[in-house]
Amino acid sequence: MTTPRTKREERLLAVLQTEVPGRYATQNGRRNLVRAGIACLALFYVSTVVCWALAPSDTAMYVTLACDGIGLVAGALVLGQMVVVTRGTTRLPDHLLDERQALEKLRAHSTSHRMTVMLLFAALFGIELGMTSDGDHSPSAAVVVTFVALLVTVAALPLLVTTWRMPDPIPDEDDA
Repeated sequence: MTTPRTKREERLLAVLQTEVPGRYATQNGRRNLVRAGIACLALFYVSTVVCWALAPSDTAMYVTLACDGIGLVAGALVLGQMVVVTRGTTRLPDHLLDERQALEKLRAHSTSHRMTVMLLFAALFGIELGMTSDGDHSPSAAVVVTFVALLVTVAALPLLVTTWRMPDPIPDEDDA
C-alpha cells in the first residue's frame, strides 16, 4: 500500500481504518448486511414491475417514486456500512490497496460482471415476453425505470460480492 495522494484519499483511509462495528465482525452479520442490500435493490425491481404493469398512471408514478426513494436512502446507508466493513476494497483507488485487496477487488468485479450479463439477458427475455405482437409500444417511463434498476445493480454488485465473500478475521493468539 502506498501513501495517499490527495486530502480526499487521506480522509477516506482514516474512515476505513476505524474499527468494524461488532455486529458485522462475523460472517453471518456481514451476510445479513448483504441481504439488506439485496432487499434495497429489490425495491428498484418492484418499481420496475409496477411501472411495466401500470404505466402510464398515477399509481405507477407514486409506487415507483416511493420504492426508488426508499431504495436509495436505505441502500445508501447499507452500502455505506459495507464500504466500512470491507475496508473500501471495491471503492479505493488501486494504488491504496495491498495485494490481497487488489485481488479481491478483481475477483468481485469479474463475478459481478458475469452476474450482470445474466441479469441483462433475463431483463431482455422478460421485456420480450411482455411485448405483444400487436405492435404495442413500451411505456417510456418503464424503460427508464428498468434502466435505473439495472444501473444501480451494476454499481452495487461488486460491493455485495465482496461483503458476502469476506472471511472472519483470524483471531489473535493473545485471545486464545
